[in-house]
Amino acid sequence: ERFYNAIIKKLKERNIAVYLCTPSVIGEKTDFTNQLDGDLNQYAVLVKKIAAANNCPVIDLRQAFLDHLKANNRDNKDRGILTTDGVHLNRTGNIFVAQQLYNALSRDFIK
Repeated sequence: ERFYNAIIKKLKERNIAVYLCTPSVIGEKTDFTNQLDGDLNQYAVLVKKIAAANNCPVIDLRQAFLDHLKANNRDNKDRGILTTDGVHLNRTGNIFVAQQLYNALSRDFIK
């Protein structure tokens, strides 16, 4: 946490806009049986806490992935919807993340 705060401080001192992203997924199952779901949820909470303390916007990839998978992974597959192996993005996953980033950044930079 201290490390993140130090990096954010240095970037902001140089007038660099800082956005924090929550972690997405490790495994695509929608029933919360992916081995690291609990850890990723805790990391997401920590990222949001750090963002709030440093007045930084958050791009909540975790929630975006969970919402997308809930709607598009009715068979509860562990991979293949947004990732090739449960971790690394496939083409659809890359487009999905790009869209999430575009949506967040365009709110602030495209008028």
